[in-house]
Amino acid sequence: MSPENFAYVSQAYIITVEMVRPRQAFAIIPKKGEPVVLICSIEKSQTEEESWIKDIRTYTEFTDYPIDALVSTLRDMGIKKGKIGIDLKYLPYLSFKRLAQLLPDVELTDTTDEIAKARSIKTEKEIESLEFAAKTTHEASIEAMAISKSGESEKIMANRMMTKMIEKGASGTFFLVFWKRKADWTYSWHAD
Repeated sequence: MSPENFAYVSQAYIITVEMVRPRQAFAIIPKKGEPVVLICSIEKSQTEEESWIKDIRTYTEFTDYPIDALVSTLRDMGIKKGKIGIDLKYLPYLSFKRLAQLLPDVELTDTTDEIAKARSIKTEKEIESLEFAAKTTHEASIEAMAISKSGESEKIMANRMMTKMIEKGASGTFFLVFWKRKADWTYSWHAD
C-alpha cells in the first residue's frame, strides 16, 4: 500500500497517495483468485488506464474510511482469516488498529522490505525506462543551459529545464535544486 509498492505491484502511479496520506490505495494479490485494486474513486480512470489489474474497486473519500473498504473487499474475496502481508512500515497506526479489530482472525505481517527487495531487481523494460529518463533529463538540461543568458535567475533556468524535460517525455517533475559551488561560483543542478 505504500506509494512505491502500490505503483510497483499495480503498475498505476497515483501521486496523490503519496501526497495525501489519508488517501490510501491497496493492491490485493490473493493466494488464489484474481487480484484487486482498491482506490479512491477519483483515481479510477487513471488506474484503469495504467494498471494490469482489471478488478478495480473504489471508496468515496471523506465518506468512506479506506480500511473499512479494504475489509469489505477482503471479505468479498473470501479473505477473513489467515495471514495478510501489508506495508506495516507505511500503514498509519489507527488504520492498523482498525484493520486488526475488524479482522480478528487475520495475522498481519510486514511485507514492506520484501516488496522493496523485489522492486530492486529491474526488468529490461524498467532498465530502458530508467536509461531513457536519465538521458533525456541530461539532454533537456544541456539544451536549457545552451539557451541561457548571463544574469538569468535560477528560477528561469529551472523552469526552462523542467519545460525541456516535459517536451522530451517526462510526465512532470517533483522538484529541481540548484546550488552554488564555492570553488568557481558556477551553478550546478540536480533534478528528480
